[in-house]
Amino acid sequence: MTSGIPVEDWIAHHARFAPQSEAVHDLASGRRFSYAGFDERITRAALWLARAFGIKRGDRVAVLSMNDTDVFELQFACRRLGAIFLPLNWRLAVPELEFICKDAAPLVLIYGAEFADAAGQVARLAGVPRTADMANGKPSAYEAGLAAASGTLELPALDLADIWTIMYTSGTTGRPKGAQITYQMCVFNGVQCAMTVGLTAETKNLVFLPTFHTGGLNVYANPTFHTGGCNVVMRSFDPGLFLRLLSDRELHLTHLLGVPTNFLMLAQEPGFAAADLSHVECIGVGGAAAPLALIEEYGRKGIKLQQGWGMTETGPLGLCCRARWRSPRSVPPACRRSMSG
Repeated sequence: MTSGIPVEDWIAHHARFAPQSEAVHDLASGRRFSYAGFDERITRAALWLARAFGIKRGDRVAVLSMNDTDVFELQFACRRLGAIFLPLNWRLAVPELEFICKDAAPLVLIYGAEFADAAGQVARLAGVPRTADMANGKPSAYEAGLAAASGTLELPALDLADIWTIMYTSGTTGRPKGAQITYQMCVFNGVQCAMTVGLTAETKNLVFLPTFHTGGLNVYANPTFHTGGCNVVMRSFDPGLFLRLLSDRELHLTHLLGVPTNFLMLAQEPGFAAADLSHVECIGVGGAAAPLALIEEYGRKGIKLQQGWGMTETGPLGLCCRARWRSPRSVPPACRRSMSG
């Protein structure tokens, strides 16, 4: 089934109309790319995937990496080839990753340097034909491939109903299942996120949830790319660094999403009570219902934790409570049931 609606390239659009606007800021490496620079790296990544590994429309590209701006480059490079992006959960054991790769059958596994051993084992056990490393901007097969890439891409005509990403997710029983994420799901998720939390071209979103998870990838990272804002990428969660980043007036973060545990840990950091976070426009919380005591603690600082609910299979945002709803006691019962379920 098709939608009859073609897929637009968000990054190419912003590179054309706002080329100097900042697209990504990788905190671990210090790399920062404008939309023009990000767009060029994505094209080079697509050329590398096509020529080094023969990736074409419908092929799966597996990525095993900590949070890194390169992960987003690979995601959009897949879009330019019509390939399917397959982010892998680095918290899983080798046998679990083996099952996923046997099920999804990627043609290449691209991995962060710290996962070299696991990636080698998974590729051998699951029969993945090729592997390549990336190293957060340091010398690697990925950077060498981008540097050597040249030529032009012939972009496939994609439909909104086509699959962009497969994300493996588990319920309470059984093996992980591959949730197929279409371009249409990503577009509507982007629009809904923008409407409910106020994403714009001026947004600076902090990405700290793992990008192998739909929360890290799709709330609010991809929607921020959709609106032309900037994603500031934190390699992994650290509460002390988290507080320093949020308090940094020059960095001027405006949006972020986490789970209740993240914000419990943040509230316990020395300096939290005195920290000025008034420039932050939206702190989203999901994954579980936020405790009333946590919401009230942030409320005393004038911060409204904006609760949301979703599933990987829904793209993911299902509902997002308005910021004026200050606590679970003021949230409609249907929302409370959804967030805790």
